[in-house]
Amino acid sequence: MTKGKLARQYFEQGYNCAQAVACAFAEEMNMSVEQIARLASCFGAGIGRMRETCGAFTGALIVYGYFKGNDVAEDQQAKQATYAAVQRFMIPFTDKFGTLICRDLLGEEGKGPITPTPAPRDEHYKAVRPCPGIVEAAADMMEEFLKNN
Repeated sequence: MTKGKLARQYFEQGYNCAQAVACAFAEEMNMSVEQIARLASCFGAGIGRMRETCGAFTGALIVYGYFKGNDVAEDQQAKQATYAAVQRFMIPFTDKFGTLICRDLLGEEGKGPITPTPAPRDEHYKAVRPCPGIVEAAADMMEEFLKNN
């Protein structure tokens, strides 16, 4: 099963977009799904349901950071390399979806009030939200990105 399909399954189980993408890599990250879900929980729905940076994108970055992020505070070259990688990953994501901003990805659905209450995963949600496809694509894109970077 591809990372994208696995991420989509996690999303359909009720995990938020960031959790779903990051959890798809749990085995490779030597972490439990529960640990990763907790780590990524704040990033869903455009960071805390504020509809800012797409959670699928930030979930993918959690994965990148685990494998290739910098971990030495004073290593400026490593920080630069990490930031450059994030910027490179942004290119195919925005080429495919046009933006990193959750509310723009959601279109009319993203124009509602900002509240902490998650949207119910009902038939309306499934019919109008692009999120399952974005989650699937983001996980597949990160899997490919890790292979090539």
